[in-house]
Amino acid sequence: MRQLALQRRLRGHLPRAPGVVTRLGSLTDLETLIAAGIPAITSQSFLAEELTGAGYGTSGHLMTVIGFTADGDVIANDPASDDDQAVRRVYQRREWENVWLRTKRYNASGKVVSGTGGVCYLYFPARPTPRQRKALAAVGVR
Repeated sequence: MRQLALQRRLRGHLPRAPGVVTRLGSLTDLETLIAAGIPAITSQSFLAEELTGAGYGTSGHLMTVIGFTADGDVIANDPASDDDQAVRRVYQRREWENVWLRTKRYNASGKVVSGTGGVCYLYFPARPTPRQRKALAAVGVR
């Protein structure tokens, strides 16, 4: 996987947690991380009609992917929710994958602009478990 040159210890809400900004190539890569207990903060942009259930469009937005349904749909914590009860959302797999992985998109005025291309922020324990180390290595994070 392609990894951005920004690998370093990230600070903020998890002051002692190592982190990395990276670019994943598929939703399957993201599933590998989630299955190992490593949630991912993803970056995406989309028009309101491109992501069923979002109820909004954005030129740039972060969500935390925390899991997948039995059918493979994406379970995300979406901070653009009206209240705390609505933060946890389920998005259709194909729609979510399309808006997250694409590198070009149309904005609200119809102009072609750049997309996020699978960018995500990963935080993981300072001492990852063997399963977490294997998952990180599988997606190109060492």
